[in-house]
Amino acid sequence: MKKATIIARVSTVEQDSNEAQVNRLKEYATLRGFDVHDIHEIKESSSTADRKKFRAIIKEVTKSGKVSHIFVDTIDRLQRSFKESVEFDELRKKGLVELFFYRENLHIHKESNSADLIRWDMGVMFARAYILQLSDNVKRTQEQRRKDGYWTGKPRLGYINVTDEVTEKKDIIPHAEYSHIVHRLFDEFATGQHSVTTLRALAIELGLKTVDGLEPSRSVIHSIIRDPFYMGFALSKKHGKYKHRYKTLTTKETFDRCQDVLDGRNNTRTKEDSKPFVFKGLLFCASCGCAMSPEIKKGKYVYYSCTNAKKICKREYIPEAKLLKPIYKVFEAFAGLPAETHKDLVEDLRKLHESEKYFNKQQIARIQAEYSRVQNRIDKLLDLHLDESITSQEYTKKLHTLKRKQGTLTIELDEHSKGDYEFHVTVNRVLSLTTRMKDIFDSSEIKEKREIVSYLLQNPKMDKKQITFELKKPFNVVLEFSLAAKRAATSDPSAQEYPAWLRRQDSNLRPIDYTYP
Repeated sequence: MKKATIIARVSTVEQDSNEAQVNRLKEYATLRGFDVHDIHEIKESSSTADRKKFRAIIKEVTKSGKVSHIFVDTIDRLQRSFKESVEFDELRKKGLVELFFYRENLHIHKESNSADLIRWDMGVMFARAYILQLSDNVKRTQEQRRKDGYWTGKPRLGYINVTDEVTEKKDIIPHAEYSHIVHRLFDEFATGQHSVTTLRALAIELGLKTVDGLEPSRSVIHSIIRDPFYMGFALSKKHGKYKHRYKTLTTKETFDRCQDVLDGRNNTRTKEDSKPFVFKGLLFCASCGCAMSPEIKKGKYVYYSCTNAKKICKREYIPEAKLLKPIYKVFEAFAGLPAETHKDLVEDLRKLHESEKYFNKQQIARIQAEYSRVQNRIDKLLDLHLDESITSQEYTKKLHTLKRKQGTLTIELDEHSKGDYEFHVTVNRVLSLTTRMKDIFDSSEIKEKREIVSYLLQNPKMDKKQITFELKKPFNVVLEFSLAAKRAATSDPSAQEYPAWLRRQDSNLRPIDYTYP
């Protein structure tokens, strides 16, 4: 009795099972007088470029040197391209293969007439047309999803996939543990004080892990800083950049600053560029957000100008000496703090710290209460759905909204829970540092001066040749006390007012803005 080889293949759950195909083909081969020798069950798409099992069957037929009788359920279960027809046809002509198609009741062999061969080709053509149509439908669906702002790939580090329990549809939300770390990485790198290596060290210190649970490599950190997904745009190799619908982890301004810093580090450094400057990487243009770039003129004078990477600013040069004048004004104000005010300052700082801790506890309680309210709404929503008071479509839409709200609350709670509101230096150390800051600054090298400026200032910007900045905590409070002490100690009416470069601060100790014309 002649031996038969059965090939059964399914590629989707909607199709007939391999088991059902095998049973039909066994019966079909037996009626034809064959004994089933081999059974190959393939669970892969016939449209895949390299079907490993299929290629193995072809190789086996070619090497056997004997005629192989292959039984399949239908033509498209075996092939969906004319490339495979050419291979089978060559084997057919050599008498090495005979094909039996159950549904078409078609037997292809060495002596097949033209009518049967045309029926075979037509079957392949229809199978090919189906694949092309399916591909077009997928492309149209994907294009529409892109227009709607959906991302169809894997979530970025800092995000996570969530699945709706009812509809089983997936969505992307910020990762409760890692999203705030990614947010901080952008903020830190935008200052210009980090390389990719030091930023990686910070990420590891904060506990960032890859999807495999490993510490991120330098290339992972570099790809994060370069990826516009974090500021609202998905990037596809085939379709370019498009705006997505998911929560961002950084702002466009911060992202652009990071690109300026990264591009500056990637450029070949000249001897001039390698020199440390006091404001290098710390100062940004208020108009366009680009970094202020330092240059040396006449061999010794340092000037800053906007890099004008966005081509919207007029390039103007401001001397570094002018930028340092308001910094020295702050030093002078610090130096005037009377010793008798130390006790009052210590008490005020303690109260400020206590109020922050109280505010933090209030926020955590608020978030937890809001999360519970949202969960109650979800529970009630499910009851309405089970009672058929609302449609499945209404239920799904409202559930998505509530789940996204819970995701946002989880991230906010994590931020407050992880927040460290403790002062990293004691009050005595701060007071000692501020009263001697001018002397320390003058006696320091350029690199140390830059570190002092970075330690002292927050959000320094250049706006129409004027530098504006805020003082970091607790230096803003120290300066407020110093100015208040000077006003109280003098009878000169002019001394009762703030300097021209200092904007008056409200009594609630908000950060002070400084400008110097």
